[in-house]
Amino acid sequence: MIKKFLKVCKKNKRCIITVALTTLIGILTIALFRNILVFLGFLVVNAFLNYYQGRMEFQFDLTPSLVLVIIFSIKLGLGYGLLFLFLGSVIPSVIAAGFNHMTFLFVGLAMFIAYLGSLGITDNFLLYGLGLIVIQSVFGYFIARFFSGEPMTVFSVYLGFFLKEEIL
Repeated sequence: MIKKFLKVCKKNKRCIITVALTTLIGILTIALFRNILVFLGFLVVNAFLNYYQGRMEFQFDLTPSLVLVIIFSIKLGLGYGLLFLFLGSVIPSVIAAGFNHMTFLFVGLAMFIAYLGSLGITDNFLLYGLGLIVIQSVFGYFIARFFSGEPMTVFSVYLGFFLKEEIL
């Protein structure tokens, strides 16, 4: 049995070495870059959800964009939070549905919330995240109330808040 295995190894030495190196590199990548892989996975899914939502013109936000921006800002830092915000939320939404004056206000608010998340004011991740969601919702309410003529926009801020709170 061992002699047979050694014959196969001699014939397919390159193949075996390639498979072994690929497996080793894959395991090391998962071990060393787990946070980045999770970030990229959520980024792709969230970008697709935002694009789809923009194309279907839903009146309320069903994506976990804000929650994930807060999570990545707290856990990985402001750079990752802002990268997620723009690549996973803003750009797909603008491509699918365009933008208006409200886009700039809500993106600015999300950038401010990502900054607050990156400060790490407290060690309690859950309360800190929920507090940031409440802050965003209150400011989002006032932005929608004073700068939008559509009452559905105000409703969407709170509907999005309650739906996203369940995700956390």
